[in-house]
Amino acid sequence: DDLVTGVQTCALPISAKELAVFLQFKAEEIFDNSICLDHQTIMRFLSLFGAEQLKSKPDNGVYNVIDMYWDREQNCGDWYRGEFVELDKKYSDRAVSFLKSEAKENQLMGELEDEWLNKEND
Repeated sequence: DDLVTGVQTCALPISAKELAVFLQFKAEEIFDNSICLDHQTIMRFLSLFGAEQLKSKPDNGVYNVIDMYWDREQNCGDWYRGEFVELDKKYSDRAVSFLKSEAKENQLMGELEDEWLNKEND
């Protein structure tokens, strides 16, 4: 299933899709490149910026469809070297704090999460 989001009051000059892809890449950087964030985790992060998951397409036609597999693959290369680096400068601290909190609350993937938490506690 794709993640459909609508942004009511988003204080960001970027799309929810770009922020979701940024978070995925940040999780890979922090934990391991095999991690794949689920829709709920992505939505919890996006909601910090005013995004909300829609139950259906809005009448005004303004929404984002996020397909993390496709969007992540499509944004390797130039986007990663340019946009990710810029987003990382602005949002790294917030993303890292969010991801660490998710790991501590057991919201991420079990074995990988446990491995990282053990490293953090050493």
